[in-house]
Amino acid sequence: MRSPIAPMTARLFALVPLLLLASSAAAQSAGDYDGDGDVDGDDFWYWAACMTGPAGSLPDPNCAAFDFDLSRADGKVDLADLAAFGRAFTGSPCTFGKKYANVTKSASATGCYAKIRTRWVTLCGEPTSKALAASAAWAGVTKFEGGRADIWAQTGYTWNRVSGSTTVNLNTYAETKYGPGPLDRDLHKGDSPGSGVHEYRCRLISSLFGTWEFEFDGLVWYYFTHDAWKGQTGTHYQYTAEIFNKEDQMVGVQAQKCDFTQCQYATNWGSFQDADITADSTHTDDPNEWGIERTSPTSFNVWDKKP
Repeated sequence: MRSPIAPMTARLFALVPLLLLASSAAAQSAGDYDGDGDVDGDDFWYWAACMTGPAGSLPDPNCAAFDFDLSRADGKVDLADLAAFGRAFTGSPCTFGKKYANVTKSASATGCYAKIRTRWVTLCGEPTSKALAASAAWAGVTKFEGGRADIWAQTGYTWNRVSGSTTVNLNTYAETKYGPGPLDRDLHKGDSPGSGVHEYRCRLISSLFGTWEFEFDGLVWYYFTHDAWKGQTGTHYQYTAEIFNKEDQMVGVQAQKCDFTQCQYATNWGSFQDADITADSTHTDDPNEWGIERTSPTSFNVWDKKP
């Protein structure tokens, strides 16, 4: 089994959250703010927060990665350093762009349940890359507005690597999206689910308060409440395999596919009922890369065709 769990960190743009993302300045090379071993667009996101101008001082010790003027050790990040950053730019070994293989069905959904098999994956650049990466399998409820996922609740497991670390972790998780912004979400990590098949369920238990309940193997382990879910239901229930980078391996391979079984959903705060999975409700972003096959009205398999 891989190493102990650690939280997966999203890219943030305010300076204080950046301090949580970066590794120590001593471990950095020139231009590598996040300490992941390359100088790429992830680092450039931090440039504006670190920019001091000719008369300022570094707001964050990790900003020293952008102070290329080492001959004078001037402790500033200004336009003179920007050209040097361009020369140091290496690019990332990972191509960001979330990809999916999933079942999506329309319903006034307030809950979702599935048994999902834990499958081992390899993330982009293992074992040496320090770039952010993830592969997940989950069941959930989504509200779509104008064809765009607006708010959602989902639970499952994720293989994840935080920026600046080579360690890959396996966690159960519960995620609730409550607004249009990238940071309008609650992501809660739990212990590793371990091998085998496990039960995952999320349920909107209160329309009055907007409270979601999350279960793992029949035990409630997390609640989340937000006004955005008051009086709301989802427009779809979903069972999904998801990757963060195109090079991350989606759960399952041809010889050992990841099976979702006994899939159920709830509508309008009613009891759970069997899902109605049809061939038309299965989707994959690229059938040459990621496979999906219906095996019954309540089950299907997903796998990575080119792991």
